[in-house]
Amino acid sequence: MATVAIPRQEWDHHPAGQHEGFFFAVEEPREFETQWGPKVKLPLKIESSTSFRDDGQPYIITIWDTVSSAPNSNLRQHREKVLGRELTADESKATEFDPVEEFVAVRIGYVVAHRPKADGSGDITSFIETFWRLEDQGEKPESKQNRYDDIPLKPERSSSAKEQLDK
Repeated sequence: MATVAIPRQEWDHHPAGQHEGFFFAVEEPREFETQWGPKVKLPLKIESSTSFRDDGQPYIITIWDTVSSAPNSNLRQHREKVLGRELTADESKATEFDPVEEFVAVRIGYVVAHRPKADGSGDITSFIETFWRLEDQGEKPESKQNRYDDIPLKPERSSSAKEQLDK
């Protein structure tokens, strides 16, 4: 049998620099193996309102926060940014929270950076370097991506966009 060529997928990275957008989805937490053992990470999806692909669709980018209530954890710091305040004592001690209620539809400014992947492939990875809550929250934003148009922006409970699409 002849060999089969495997096409290399070119990834259309979110442009680097400062942008504005909003959290449009929170997917189910996923467990990953790390050098410190298994960690549960929560994907927070951001849709740009200032940067668009050639086909007119907005860029999206995901923040992966380790699920932790530690005072210096990224998740705690990100929750405080989107809430615009420090967590209360009760919120800090709580054993659960609703990330959809806290994050989805919050407008933010954010900075995207690029760096080479650690695997030595020469490819780059895009990531959120920092973000902040915009003072003007305005009207509730609606996703501009065709594939998400029929998904309510604030579902009753957290579920992935793929699960919503499969219904």
